[in-house]
Amino acid sequence: MLRLSDDKKYICFDKEDIKKIKKISGHAFVEIAGLNHFNPKGDAVLGLFGFYKNDVDKKYLYRGDLAERIVQKVYSRTTKIQVYDKKSINYDNFQDNKYFGGLIDIELPFDKAYVEVKSKSMSAYDSVNNYPPMDEVYQGLLYCVLGHKDKLIMEWIFFDEKAEQEIFNGMQPSSLKEIKKITKEYLVKDYEEDVRNKMKETFNYYLNCYKESRVPINDISERVLKMFGFDVKPNPFGEFSEEDLPF
Repeated sequence: MLRLSDDKKYICFDKEDIKKIKKISGHAFVEIAGLNHFNPKGDAVLGLFGFYKNDVDKKYLYRGDLAERIVQKVYSRTTKIQVYDKKSINYDNFQDNKYFGGLIDIELPFDKAYVEVKSKSMSAYDSVNNYPPMDEVYQGLLYCVLGHKDKLIMEWIFFDEKAEQEIFNGMQPSSLKEIKKITKEYLVKDYEEDVRNKMKETFNYYLNCYKESRVPINDISERVLKMFGFDVKPNPFGEFSEEDLPF
């Protein structure tokens, strides 16, 4: 049972209420590390402790699944690929790691690389091309560090409006001729130190919340607070003094 602390600064819980603590996956990693600007780290931790589940609309899962199958076909034309059955590995490619885990999309054994696939609406093409979403990139980089890979290949697949609407309606797209993709490669050695530092920061936050049996309110979204019936508003911006101002 979640409850509000007397000073209204924390959401508190009893460890006995945690049925199972989840490992830090790629999504939770970037959220706790502050790389995702939509889901704050407090939401992620509550999810890892089993108090909250951020369900993704199935239509986006359908689109993502199709994007993965498209990329698999493209790569299998020229190289050997490894795709894992999700259920057989219990949705975790890194079962030997006690605290971090997740499911990779595609492994390229001969290239010592992972391929991370993301699906988007066509309207996002220019934005992704000019400013690749680094939260998505760091999800893949985390897996590369865990799997001791040399390279991450990001594949963004963009669906035109007609194909996307058909997917969202649970239909096979009548044509895939209008889809586009963006491919970007990242050498793990250029990011590994930063990824490992973020892993430490992420784990320490996760561990501190568990040890103290509480999560700061300012780290939890107003949406999730309302979901649990807490009539308080977080202040994610914190306090500032006059000296902080440039004018």
